[in-house]
Amino acid sequence: MKRSVLAAAMSVMVLAAGCSAPAGNNNNAPAQQQAAQEKYTSLSQLAGKTIGVQTGTSMGDTVKEAIPTASVSQYRNYTFLIDALKKGEIAAFPGDDPVIREICAKDSQLTFINEQVDPGDFAFAFPKTEEGNKLLAEFNEYMTKIKSDGTLKQMQDKWTGANDDEKIVPDHTALPADKGTLKFATEGDYAPFDYFKDNKVVGLDIDIAINFCQEYGYGLEIYTMSFSEIIPSIHDKKYDFGGAGITVTDERSEQVNFSEPDYSGGTVFCVLK
Repeated sequence: MKRSVLAAAMSVMVLAAGCSAPAGNNNNAPAQQQAAQEKYTSLSQLAGKTIGVQTGTSMGDTVKEAIPTASVSQYRNYTFLIDALKKGEIAAFPGDDPVIREICAKDSQLTFINEQVDPGDFAFAFPKTEEGNKLLAEFNEYMTKIKSDGTLKQMQDKWTGANDDEKIVPDHTALPADKGTLKFATEGDYAPFDYFKDNKVVGLDIDIAINFCQEYGYGLEIYTMSFSEIIPSIHDKKYDFGGAGITVTDERSEQVNFSEPDYSGGTVFCVLK
């Protein structure tokens, strides 16, 4: 998945969007409008189409590897990607499997192509500093524990499951902060990893961060921002750590250190039904 309330700050930053189709029959509509009305059931059908991606992510590279002849347009977040898809500006957009499943479950107009590509690990990011390394060591100790005792699997099942009533997190403002307070960077727009529910940021990564702080004696302040800001901000030591469904890549690893993964998965492409 996060920052200074992106959900409230929805200033569109579409970097390269197509135009809406003019009124008229399909023979006179732009090629992309016609393409958006097609039914896509395989990645091969997306060859030569325009695919939307979220800016600041590695999804552009994923598109080029999976569909070399496709062109790429960038949009600020999934709200704008969904809108572009419905307007026919793009034929599809990629996302991490659990995220796309969540989007499609909540919108009857959307589905996804059941071909998973670009498998990867999601993890938390930490500054490449002495303090960052100490915190990372504690966090990895915690991750090892919750993996071995089954807690992580329970968390994953909760946040990817259908029971919305279970999707709650502890109150991070009530943590005792015996060892000081940590600043956590996230996005708030990447369910099931981090998103707003009842005006609170919740999700798998938020749940893990709060429970880690609770167990290790830290207080926690959660900051939301655009996804593209998270890694640079942690690199610049503005935050102690961050998590937002962040895929571990070689490029990002040059800027920050990554924890043990909290989720592993691949990418699928969202299309219109």
